[in-house]
Amino acid sequence: MINKGFLFKTVIIILFSYFFLMSQTLYDPLPQQKADLIKLLENKFNITDRNIITALQSVNREDFLPEELKKYAYIDISLPIDNSNVIISYSDLMKGITSIKNNKKEKVLVIGRNSDFTAVILSFLYKEVYLIESNFALRNRNEKLIKDKYNNITYAFSNDYNYFSTHGPFDLVYINNSINEFTTNYIDLLNQNGEVIFALSDKYGFSILHKATKVGFSYNITILGEVLFPSVN
Repeated sequence: MINKGFLFKTVIIILFSYFFLMSQTLYDPLPQQKADLIKLLENKFNITDRNIITALQSVNREDFLPEELKKYAYIDISLPIDNSNVIISYSDLMKGITSIKNNKKEKVLVIGRNSDFTAVILSFLYKEVYLIESNFALRNRNEKLIKDKYNNITYAFSNDYNYFSTHGPFDLVYINNSINEFTTNYIDLLNQNGEVIFALSDKYGFSILHKATKVGFSYNITILGEVLFPSVN
């Protein structure tokens, strides 16, 4: 004869085990990892601009990563997305964005390789975003995502960084590449007091992030620190 107390305990254990295993299967660690990373970035960069925080909360970095890398989305490192191309880390992105002093937030031009994620974050800070993406391999994966979700981004695949020059002048030009030389061509795209964020490569292959601010017919340069940006080549 089966002991009813034993049978009841067995059923309870089986049900508990089932629901525990189901909860582990359904549990998505990314939202908590994202919240923890945002808190870390707020403290690290002393972020008080609610628009930046809203951008970080609203944009899912995993949307811009291949399937096998999505689980690493909220580790604060640069991640490879194809061949030698990388998506920049959160800290490298924040070094540039939190340095912006120009209060005019009308138009931003984002140019370079793997710039989708950067452009989407900036779309929460600027009225109009113009994106020139030079990694043509991203066309199928990210173009539809941006067009469907972010209606203030105008998107083009091109190696011509003057593609949207007729839509300027811009309040910010964000170069999402390591470049070998900075020229006044970028300054010519700006409004007065506009800014250019760019990473300059040295002869040893290291990249230093800079900000150029247009002042009259010249510009001032500020060094923002070392970064890992995609190469322009």
